[in-house]
Amino acid sequence: MNMFVGDYKTFKKFFDGYARNKTRDLTQKYKSGICACCGTKEKEIQSAHKHGFERKDLVRNFFEESTYSKEGDICHVDLDRFEESFVNFSKDLANFHFLCEECHRKYDDGKIDESFFVYKAESIKNAKKRTHTTKTASIKNVHESTALDKKYFLHGRECSGKEFEKHLRDTSICTVFVTLFYTNKSATQHVWQVNNFKPTSSLSGNLHTGYLGNWREKGITGIKLEIK
Repeated sequence: MNMFVGDYKTFKKFFDGYARNKTRDLTQKYKSGICACCGTKEKEIQSAHKHGFERKDLVRNFFEESTYSKEGDICHVDLDRFEESFVNFSKDLANFHFLCEECHRKYDDGKIDESFFVYKAESIKNAKKRTHTTKTASIKNVHESTALDKKYFLHGRECSGKEFEKHLRDTSICTVFVTLFYTNKSATQHVWQVNNFKPTSSLSGNLHTGYLGNWREKGITGIKLEIK
């Protein structure tokens, strides 16, 4: 196991640049040359992390997930797990917008809201629906059939995702037993040692940058989270 020993500030100093370059390399071949915001054709299209999945937050989240022991500010980090989590996240194109440099800057500055992309996607969807009604219905059925089934349990009682997330924030540190269900193989079980789950932390963000990264490609159909 490759290991890092030190505090987060030192980790970020060395691995933030790695994360930036890794994102660029993994998404390079998917850049179409057309900005998803303004539609301009540019030679250099950039991958922009969607709001809520900014690189600095991802590095922090994966750092905490990959820390297996801690003494004060000094952490022992499994670098192989950190890299695997970050690579899985970066391979999922749904986590990015592909923008020209100007739109990327505006998006990062908050001048382009996430709702713009939702509206644009809905407009395109409605246009396709008018001209390809049958095809759109088929696509919808496929997406519905591959929807993730998520279940949450607190001390033997089933609860909502919001209640489960609130419990993580209230306790900050706990053990979560994770079961993943697949279409093509038996369920697998994992232990998630949650460390320092903050008020700003996202349960969905943690799952989709970890256990549920590329879930469609992996054939994952459901997940069960349980705190005993």
